[in-house]
Amino acid sequence: MKKIIFTFSMIALVLLGTETYAQISAGIKGGINSGWAAPRPGDEDNETKIGWGIGGFLRAGIPLVGLHVQPELLITQRGAEYSRDGVTQTYTLTNIDVPVMLGKSFAAGLIHIQAGPEFTLVLNDEFEVEGGGTTVELNPDINSTLLGWQAGIGVNIPKITIDLRYQGTFSNLTDENANYRPNAIWLTVGYKFL
Repeated sequence: MKKIIFTFSMIALVLLGTETYAQISAGIKGGINSGWAAPRPGDEDNETKIGWGIGGFLRAGIPLVGLHVQPELLITQRGAEYSRDGVTQTYTLTNIDVPVMLGKSFAAGLIHIQAGPEFTLVLNDEFEVEGGGTTVELNPDINSTLLGWQAGIGVNIPKITIDLRYQGTFSNLTDENANYRPNAIWLTVGYKFL
């Protein structure tokens, strides 16, 4: 028992005596995305749709390994537009996104890379079909939860963090069609208040 207490005491002294102990920061972030559905059939034209997101993040350093973990909680809107034979379909999703990013900083903390899983709760969905001079709103059976991932690169300027990420989805948007997987490219700016 004394050896265990001594070992933990020595580890604590080493961690507290260096800069390897966990550093925690928190902040708010917001940004825009360009979204699309993939994969799509070859005979459909796939157009991107602009969306937005806003929320908060927490970043904690992992002692001794030089990595950080960054869970986020965001309210987002993203969607896609695609057309075939003169008929255009548009969908827009309003979500709660919870990515959990694992990252590594370089260049004295100025640049970072991050990747990790993402859980999405779909709060609202809007589907429209336009063609032949008419617009019809659809009500497809949308999955209320989606599983995906994000990966990207970012820049840290003392209190500001800027990220460029790719967001992919493993889950299908509907159970009937495997070709509706929302994807997006995100550009966000965050402000660290802690």
